Amino acid sequence: MKIKETEDEEIKDLSEKLSNLLFHGNTNGKKNTIPITYLSFCLRKAAFNLYFGTRSFERYPKAALGEMLHLGFQKLIENNARYIFQEDSKFEFEVPLEYELENGWKITGRADFTWNNKVIELKFKDFDRFSGIDLDEIPDDEVLKAYIEQVNAYAFILDKEPYIWVFDNREMKFKILEVEKDEEQFYKMIQKAHKIIEEVEQLREGKFPIELKQRFSWECNYCIYRAICNVLR
Repeated sequence: MKIKETEDEEIKDLSEKLSNLLFHGNTNGKKNTIPITYLSFCLRKAAFNLYFGTRSFERYPKAALGEMLHLGFQKLIENNARYIFQEDSKFEFEVPLEYELENGWKITGRADFTWNNKVIELKFKDFDRFSGIDLDEIPDDEVLKAYIEQVNAYAFILDKEPYIWVFDNREMKFKILEVEKDEEQFYKMIQKAHKIIEEVEQLREGKFPIELKQRFSWECNYCIYRAICNVLR
């Protein structure tokens, strides 16, 4: 019995696509794309991910709960759509979106859920205490700020109205946060993307992105690049 590397092109193509999906988040391989989620967190980490062509593999309980919420919500809607929506309602899950930048770069993302003129982000956390206050009044270290920025960007790219639906696991119901569209905030996100691009180019020239730092104090606790940053501080 002999073992050799396969020459079957169909299997090799499948293997390459799976590898690209695992390491780059798409089946085509490394691209000049910046996920919208990168723009609300540590920009240095974003630059590293793009430069090395890697994705972050940190896993923690809340992330798993979030994935369960998304899958459960999608199945709930799909199985009961005829009872929930009017016949002319349009809804879609995991809606792809992109925004063109310069030199072949683009911002990409996937909105959790769109329903007619609404784009909705689903979250598994109790944010109701922040309902009705301005973004500037939310504590700097509160991750809700990042979620608001992201859904605001989705709303501008998709030309829809932004909402965050928070599942309260204690009361077993959704709490709805209506987000006011903020054009200035959207263009601040675009500026962050330009900053990431600049730092990726610096990395390609052998320079370390000293200016970029984490946004939230807890980000380093889960970061795969923590050892690198600790050495170079």
